[in-house]
Amino acid sequence: MVRGYATHDLNGSHAAARVPYASRRRANRLAAHGACAAGGDAGDRVPDRRLGVAAMKEAGLPIRRGNGWTIAAFTAMASAACALRALALGQDTNYDQQNYHFYVPYALFNNRILYDIFPAFSGPTFTNPIPYLPFYWLPWNAPPMLIGALLGALYGLAYAPLYLLARTVPPVPARRSGPAAMVLAALGLTGAVAIAENGTTFIDNLMSALVLSGLAVAAVAMPSLARASPMRAIMWAAIAGFPVGLAAGFKLTMAVYCVAFVLAALVVPRRWPERMAVAMAV
Repeated sequence: MVRGYATHDLNGSHAAARVPYASRRRANRLAAHGACAAGGDAGDRVPDRRLGVAAMKEAGLPIRRGNGWTIAAFTAMASAACALRALALGQDTNYDQQNYHFYVPYALFNNRILYDIFPAFSGPTFTNPIPYLPFYWLPWNAPPMLIGALLGALYGLAYAPLYLLARTVPPVPARRSGPAAMVLAALGLTGAVAIAENGTTFIDNLMSALVLSGLAVAAVAMPSLARASPMRAIMWAAIAGFPVGLAAGFKLTMAVYCVAFVLAALVVPRRWPERMAVAMAV
């Protein structure tokens, strides 16, 4: 008896199919007032910029001893839960896996990537094979249930940036509550498509973890982005932008988040030349 699990994202391009495993192997008022206080170039007016900096000072994660261990412990728990969920869903047999998830690494290793331009998948003519290399190697060296658990555990790593975002982005009463942040981060892992793709060879969950990591770094570093020296602000912007750019390199559809990061950098409460430098660093 074959069990099937299927789901589609908004554009209907993804479907996760499953079979049983083989037996073996806060909007802030100060910021809003600062942005609308005067006409013209508000970014270069000192009172407006001070208001913006005051708003961003309220952001950022209060650093206390034990924060890192707390995040690591709950991320490990989330990864374990996602691994168990992947096992419960069954073995991955999705359409894309059967068409190009395994084929593109094969083409890379067998000198076909420059020749087989449109071999099987009726979509993009080139897909970066690098993120699929583990999926290509694992089936030859590990049992299916272990592969499913590992792929599920990778999805659970997104808990860490979700927790950091829950401690920095919401209004003050909420983000000062560690338990509330834990619950919010856990809820962030419960998207319908994300759950369906848990433990599969789709890389969307892994790419979302990279984008969320960049967003979490930017959220934690908000005070530095607003009031630190230009070089320090540029450094934090580059650190935040790196995982997002990496995700776009792995999967082209992630490039929209690169555009969003650049646009967000342009509203950082600094003088315009500094804003431009921060945006370029992203």
